Amino acid sequence: MRFRISLLLLFSIIAALSCKRSRPTSHAFYYWKSSCYSEDADNIAKLRPDNIYLHYFDVIWDERRKMPVPVASPDKYSYSSWSRLQGIKPVVYIENRVFEKLPVDSCAVLARKVAAKIRALNRQLNMQGIITEMQFDCDWTASTQKQYFTFLQAFRANEVYKTISATIRLYPYKYQQRMGVPPVDRGMLMCYNLNSINNPDVNNSIIMQEEVKRYITGKTVYPLPLDLAFPVFGWYAWFRNNEFQQIIYGDASLAEDTSVFHPVIANNFISKLDTVMDNHYIREGDVLRREYAQPAELQEIIRYVTGKIPNYETIAFYHWNTPNMNKYAPLIQETFYRY
Repeated sequence: MRFRISLLLLFSIIAALSCKRSRPTSHAFYYWKSSCYSEDADNIAKLRPDNIYLHYFDVIWDERRKMPVPVASPDKYSYSSWSRLQGIKPVVYIENRVFEKLPVDSCAVLARKVAAKIRALNRQLNMQGIITEMQFDCDWTASTQKQYFTFLQAFRANEVYKTISATIRLYPYKYQQRMGVPPVDRGMLMCYNLNSINNPDVNNSIIMQEEVKRYITGKTVYPLPLDLAFPVFGWYAWFRNNEFQQIIYGDASLAEDTSVFHPVIANNFISKLDTVMDNHYIREGDVLRREYAQPAELQEIIRYVTGKIPNYETIAFYHWNTPNMNKYAPLIQETFYRY
């Protein structure tokens, strides 16, 4: 009930204040699930975002076949409801390992295969002719820069989209001389996942204000127009004997069950007994580090980043997950109104 009330309040406030927006800023959500639930589609439609960055599929390296393969394509039947939403922008995630393994002279072939897969999904999802932007997501490194950029050049040479964009992590944003700049029209600066999740001494690998300020100072001039993405998601980092085991997905309140967990320093919770979470066997003494972007801190980060990179056109939230909207509804409402 609380969740429904929060969403209704959010919808009503946005509807009332939308006419007061003084800046031509677009607002967007990333949708990263393989299936589209009608509740999600209905709630997103009520929020009236300008764009939906829709996860189309991943490209991973298949060790058995020694070749890149597409995985995690959307369910065309459950995604039929997306056709009524405006501003769909497909996103393809490419595992960096693909470019570690793939020779440069094979990247154009991969681009043609990815393009064919995208066209097939456009037809299946009834989106032929309405897609104006295609986005690629890859955590490229200095050693895979040439392969990834060759792929992007080959894709844009043969496909007709008004805009080709790429996600930009904060490290390549700050160290562009070392990492290069993707040959695309726009970049989406991903203002999260700043620290190594494997490090038991990190308080929150998703986002910390001091880390954001270390990368974004206002002095960097990036040669691409940038949009901004902020996190509205979270997880638990699971450690055993200070060794990272796995990401555990669960609600932010999951570890607050005092019959199972004992809070220790910062966001860490130690298991008091053997238990099962997210289909993983947690032993007594294991530690879960809760990693969620706290709304108050995220609000300050958005204010800071938009002040340092003022020429953005879109603010996006990654990613839409209906249960999390109760936690982040006031923040989203304020951001949609202010920026």
